[in-house]
Amino acid sequence: FTPARFGAGVAVDVLRDLTVAADLTVNRWSAYPAAADLAVLIALDIAPPLVSTDTPPSDFTDTVDGKLGVEYRHRGRRTDLAVRAGGAWRPSPVPPQIGLTSWADGDRLVLTAGTGITLADWAPILTRPIDLDLAVQWQHVAHQLTQKHIETVPGEAFSSGGNLLHAGVSATVR
Repeated sequence: FTPARFGAGVAVDVLRDLTVAADLTVNRWSAYPAAADLAVLIALDIAPPLVSTDTPPSDFTDTVDGKLGVEYRHRGRRTDLAVRAGGAWRPSPVPPQIGLTSWADGDRLVLTAGTGITLADWAPILTRPIDLDLAVQWQHVAHQLTQKHIETVPGEAFSSGGNLLHAGVSATVR
């Protein structure tokens, strides 16, 4: 499921070689359908072998993400360089999980950094420009301890949260 989104952003060249960008996005998570089509297999050797249950609503909430990024560019005679950094706040749409469902999610802080280099006019070694880009991203998912309602699911609890690290490299020949 990908929620409907409405976003607005702005980018400003604060200096000739420095751009600052900001973005806000509204995510319509409240349109997320029921949690799942739950079906329980009963192994009692009697018909019917499948019993359906009522599917609880997801009750996800709409969220607003905020993002901020900067890029510095240096143009050289044969080589261009760009250095980038950014951050985002992504609140979780998941409500407290005290009932039947157990969606593990938390608010996220996202930090990114990257660099790009363009090798141009390097004849006869290179006959076409080459772009090389490197990026890293760190996400911190807020730790959360979930205790179920004792009347609904007695004694059950779970925790979620942690860190994610992403890295990427790309090369483009133009």
